[in-house]
Amino acid sequence: MALDLAGKNVLITGASAGIGKELALQFANLGANLALLARRLDVLKEVAAECSIASGKKTKVLPLQCDVTDRASCKEAVQKVVAELHSVDVIILNAGVSMGCYFEDIKDLSDADRLMDLNFMGTANVLFYALPHIPKRSESRIVAISSVAGLFGIPFRTFYCASKWALHGFCMSLRTELLDAYGKNSPAVVKFGNDVAAEFFDSVAQPSSEAAKMIVDATIAGDVLEQLTFGGAHEGPSPSSRSSARTPMSMLSMPFCEDVPEELLKSLERASDNQQTSRAWARIGQFHQRQKNFEKARGAYQKAVTVDGSQHGCLANLAQLEAHAGNVQMAKEMLAAALELDPANKNYISFSRWLAGGH
Repeated sequence: MALDLAGKNVLITGASAGIGKELALQFANLGANLALLARRLDVLKEVAAECSIASGKKTKVLPLQCDVTDRASCKEAVQKVVAELHSVDVIILNAGVSMGCYFEDIKDLSDADRLMDLNFMGTANVLFYALPHIPKRSESRIVAISSVAGLFGIPFRTFYCASKWALHGFCMSLRTELLDAYGKNSPAVVKFGNDVAAEFFDSVAQPSSEAAKMIVDATIAGDVLEQLTFGGAHEGPSPSSRSSARTPMSMLSMPFCEDVPEELLKSLERASDNQQTSRAWARIGQFHQRQKNFEKARGAYQKAVTVDGSQHGCLANLAQLEAHAGNVQMAKEMLAAALELDPANKNYISFSRWLAGGH
């Protein structure tokens, strides 16, 4: 059965920008009450105002300053949420930051400390204080936003990967602890990993422009909502219902669908799971690449790996596009991720050597 979010109380960390902001706006559209947490209160108030308009001013929107690395700040913020909303039906643990640096080039390990505190302990800190206020029923949702870096080792992301691997282990362990309390039929108490929720691949789908970033953020936010409302892998509606649920996300991604042959669009509409959806996006990307519409191709490939991180061919194609645009370092990172998934691929190995040669 679909989860109706109207009137539900939703807490989102890292809500002042990016995926967190997009989630807030989409939850507002669905009539949810919102508790928005972030460090930048001035920016957060602007997001709250947008959410209020999006909901037709029919729901509560509570902007709260919170540093998730500061436990006292987390405790105070959660107390204010509970005082205003009384409970938390859905919690989105989204706050995080990236870090790109080779380990041997790090000069000060305090940067790594900050990364681990924010990406891993920040999630644990907020959840520690919020968990007693999340009703123990199958409709409740605990969602951790992560990255493919929590599943694979990626060069130039040494400590970032470590922070996401820690988050992965924490979430998977917590899921087993909470299954009984929140109902065995709950599709995902902790939203993380292929079998329990969506995966979010921020480190391998870096958009090349602010406009593209907004589309990627909005699309990922839509994917989170689909997982929430239609129950993920363990429980969900019929394929036809899931197809209709994806319509808003297709609309968000329309710039990638312009001038695409009808049969490719139909394959996207017919897709009934993440793998089929990802392959459909990959074919759209290939079409754009053949037409030399490189920005649209990049967007479609990014969507493909966001839906299914095992699409190493799309990662390799993204590497080609980045190299073509002169973004050699980004091309190397994309190709490294592809090689991690298919280390014996001769084309990838040859391309990697070519990039290493200074091209």
